Amino acid sequence: MANAEHLAFLRRGTAVWSRWRSQNPTIIPDLRQADLSFVDLVNVDLENADLTGAILVGADLRRAWLRGAILREADCSGANLLGADLLRADLCRSQLVGANLRRAMLNDSILAEANCRQACLQQADLVRAILYRTDFTAADLHEADLSHAFIYDVNFTGVDLSHTDRRWSRPGTDLAEHERWAWSRTHSTHSVFIE
Repeated sequence: MANAEHLAFLRRGTAVWSRWRSQNPTIIPDLRQADLSFVDLVNVDLENADLTGAILVGADLRRAWLRGAILREADCSGANLLGADLLRADLCRSQLVGANLRRAMLNDSILAEANCRQACLQQADLVRAILYRTDFTAADLHEADLSHAFIYDVNFTGVDLSHTDRRWSRPGTDLAEHERWAWSRTHSTHSVFIE
């Protein structure tokens, strides 16, 4: 469950939240299983926050700072993540159905077993992202950058990949050393897939 104090500060708006974060730079926000459906979180700083199992359905996270955030099993269906910074974020088993991730930075992120059906990922940066059993059915990946991504058992049904950058992406089981570290660091129970 989310830390009640952290959640209270966040619900008071981004100005209050930003002030609290600047005054408490060493505290990692604990927002596990928080219900933030349809909340206005534009430009919010959620760097390294733990949002495991959080409900962010329809939330406005435009240009949000989510670097290193843990969004495992979070429900972000229909969320607006336009231009959000999700560098090194853990989105394993998250629900991103119909989410707007246009121009989002997802480089070095983990989208293993994430549901991205009908999501908009136009011009999204997925460089070095781990895409393992990710479902992109009917998603819009126009001009997305998938270069150096690890792609294995991904569902691209109904997706036009002709305008994506896939240079040096790795469709197979061989992970680069930094990807092996990122995967085993957060998903030790799935280490069997990277041996």
